[in-house]
Amino acid sequence: PCDVGSEAHKAIEEEEREADGEYSQQAGRCASAAFTAALDTLVEKLGVLEEHLGRHAYCCGERMGVDDVMRFVVLQILFTTLGELWGMTAPAYARLPHVARWMGSMAAKDSNPFKYVHDGEMYYRAHRDWWATKMPQRLFPEVEQVVSRMRLKQTGTEWDPAHPRAVVLCEPSGPTPESGPSVEPDDGSTVHLVGLGRPVIDPRDGALKAVGGACTFGTTVEMLLLEMRVPYVLHALDPDAKAAWYVNMFEKAFTPAMYVGGGVWMQETADIVAKVLADHPESAVRAGLSERVEGEQEVRVRPSLLPAEYTPMSNLLAGWYYCAYEPCDVGSEAHKAIEEEERE
Repeated sequence: PCDVGSEAHKAIEEEEREADGEYSQQAGRCASAAFTAALDTLVEKLGVLEEHLGRHAYCCGERMGVDDVMRFVVLQILFTTLGELWGMTAPAYARLPHVARWMGSMAAKDSNPFKYVHDGEMYYRAHRDWWATKMPQRLFPEVEQVVSRMRLKQTGTEWDPAHPRAVVLCEPSGPTPESGPSVEPDDGSTVHLVGLGRPVIDPRDGALKAVGGACTFGTTVEMLLLEMRVPYVLHALDPDAKAAWYVNMFEKAFTPAMYVGGGVWMQETADIVAKVLADHPESAVRAGLSERVEGEQEVRVRPSLLPAEYTPMSNLLAGWYYCAYEPCDVGSEAHKAIEEEERE
């Protein structure tokens, strides 16, 4: 970006200039040796994905499949939700043009939970401080700086009424913290999914709103449900204070989880995805996520064309270590933790 105070900077509209003010402080990042090394490592780690997407539209061939969703959701958080805060997305996309094209195609789909279900502005208001502790190496811009920038980029979109709206419900929602949530209707027509989120006041209208989307693996399930047009309720646990009923239910209270009926909930993303697809086979086939075996009644998930050992988790780790590269930013949580003498 241009230097603060340069002729190009003076030519920017004042409102836009103020919105980008905090980002301009990060302008020197892309010239640092540490950043260059982190970018080189990212390009190497995503090389298999980049090469594949140079030959195919999606991970599963010429149509989006489950593996595309599994990879896209984690990279969207790292490249878009977080990476753009520090100007790290554009350098990555410049080196990974096929990944960039695929990310844009996936992000534009109505089934992307961050298109209609989870509002980007409210997401940052609700989860900025939580992310700052999860990725302490980076200095997270103040909320109003990010919100101003988001509003400048906003484009009007209307919800397709053919898609069921998701309901986000903060937990605990029962009469006591120990009371489980309502899972009505308990007939399998509506999926009840547990993720992470919290209630936040929306300054645009003063209303208290449930803001989910903080469980990255949970948003994977959400995108599949939206693509299949299966209605769901997202029971959002506060990531810093999970509801007592959930903590008491599982030995390890990680998310996501899904209600399977009869008072039973299940964990593990892969198992949840498999059950969702098995419970809604016709919807999965219509969405192109599954296919019928020729000459048989069996329905199977369309396979990924990427090597089996090249997992979505490897993509997540590549993106994570890119965003969280060392040294830490001045003013970040990690920087504050350094002893003053060592810091100087």
